[in-house]
Amino acid sequence: MARSHTLAIMCLLLCLCLASVRGERGEEGARQEEDAGEEQAMMTCEEAEEAADLLKGQGEYAQAAAAWVSIIEACGESASRYSTLGVCQWSGGQLQEAEESFLAALRLDPSRATVVSNLASMQFMGGKFEEAAETAKKCLSLASEQDHLRLHTACSKLLTRCKDAQQMRTLQERNLAKHRKQLREQDPDGVVGLEAPESEGGGECSSSRDGQLLAGACPADVEERLAMVRDGTAPLSSVGPKFGNVQEVDVRDADSFTYEEFEREFVAKRRAVRIRGLLSRVSKDMSIDRISDMCGDAQVDLKTHDRTSSEGTFKLKTAEWARLGDYVAERGRGLAEGKMVFDYSIPTNCPEVLSSFSVPSYFARDYFQNLTRPVMASHENDPHPFSDSWPSLFIGPPMSGGGLHIDAFQTQFWMVVLEGKKLWQFFDLEFLPYLYPDPTTSILGVDTVRPDYDAHPLYAYASSFVCIVEPGDGLYVPSGIPHQVTNLSPTSALSMNFIDDSNLGRASAELAASADPEQARIGERLTALKDAIGAREG
Repeated sequence: MARSHTLAIMCLLLCLCLASVRGERGEEGARQEEDAGEEQAMMTCEEAEEAADLLKGQGEYAQAAAAWVSIIEACGESASRYSTLGVCQWSGGQLQEAEESFLAALRLDPSRATVVSNLASMQFMGGKFEEAAETAKKCLSLASEQDHLRLHTACSKLLTRCKDAQQMRTLQERNLAKHRKQLREQDPDGVVGLEAPESEGGGECSSSRDGQLLAGACPADVEERLAMVRDGTAPLSSVGPKFGNVQEVDVRDADSFTYEEFEREFVAKRRAVRIRGLLSRVSKDMSIDRISDMCGDAQVDLKTHDRTSSEGTFKLKTAEWARLGDYVAERGRGLAEGKMVFDYSIPTNCPEVLSSFSVPSYFARDYFQNLTRPVMASHENDPHPFSDSWPSLFIGPPMSGGGLHIDAFQTQFWMVVLEGKKLWQFFDLEFLPYLYPDPTTSILGVDTVRPDYDAHPLYAYASSFVCIVEPGDGLYVPSGIPHQVTNLSPTSALSMNFIDDSNLGRASAELAASADPEQARIGERLTALKDAIGAREG
């Protein structure tokens, strides 16, 4: 950090010095010093640019942007400088300023296809889908003229995403108008009202069940309401959307639940299921205390929920690093302050646990785990990136959890709870527009625990499935299904993402399309495997 501050100071001082010299020496002095001074000034500009690039490389985007502004003022305008400034501003979240910088770069050099591509991407991420679509078309034209295949492919994909996003927005507007019209017809006197409750709850918690409008008192405080749900003094439906139908997730007992029923009723239909007693199929003596005893010295990355975070896909950000044993002890004393262990790899960090861990038969046909490493790997003896990712550990205090999302790469997911109670909420894919998907990520805009109906009015009409998963229970989450989990009490759980025959095609296609070369390579191998299976069965 000290080095980056030094670089910022050096860069800004160099730029200010240049500006001062050029402003004071006058035209005559400038002509007299032209031969000797021009080379010196250019070298100084180059030094300032190098310092600004170092700041950018270290992720100090705000300081780098300030440095490039000074460089442009002192050393003059250029398309390259404006382009780099735009990248720094974009990376630092200054979208409006970045757009202006990219436009300035294109004013000086309209043929810069990469800048056009950056501008289109930035407009898309800022929700300006119509403008992004027009810019993407310009990018396609330039990329074709310059025979830039990679850029042409990227802009073609972006144009498709712009059109999809525009269609999603239109669909949301139509559905909202339709539902409000239906509600007016059901409730002409406005007893329930079209407006949903405030984001923090409060007043009436209203919903519709089988077409009948209902209303009941609901605590204004979110934590109080969830505590009532946890203790069984408030129905699960009280955490659902205002007007949507809320159903409980199906439950099966591990002792009598067959693989055939699991595959027929839940995998094929992409429905979640809670499995009572699943822990007995996983381990006879697994507990968070036992894991802490075995791996107490392991370092864990503690996360907190942050709706504004751009880190990862779950609206989480890193709070600190700590010993696993210390965190478990502090959490037990109520000192965790919202910090949680999230998706922590057991094979990588605590392999001792694997000796007493078994994958239940429902989830054992996992291509991630069962394919031989040479088939999946880029080198003969290297593991593929997901081979040691799961099982993973989740530990959290009350009211912690991740944002509403869809799991990456169309994977399926299962979890077994070691302690505590977890509230899970699911939505069928037909209600995806109601959840306000972010077209740039797998995150969905709605927070189901604290919904903001002003920002997301259509969510009030979504229908959901909910359940509470208790100690010893397991849960299956189908691929591609939106879900959100909230810890109702101190919890710990083990989980795995997996790919089997049911989602092999979707998962392999999504992985193959990844911008990450290793993930794309895995997708290609999974696609080859899918084709081989199809040929064998055919």
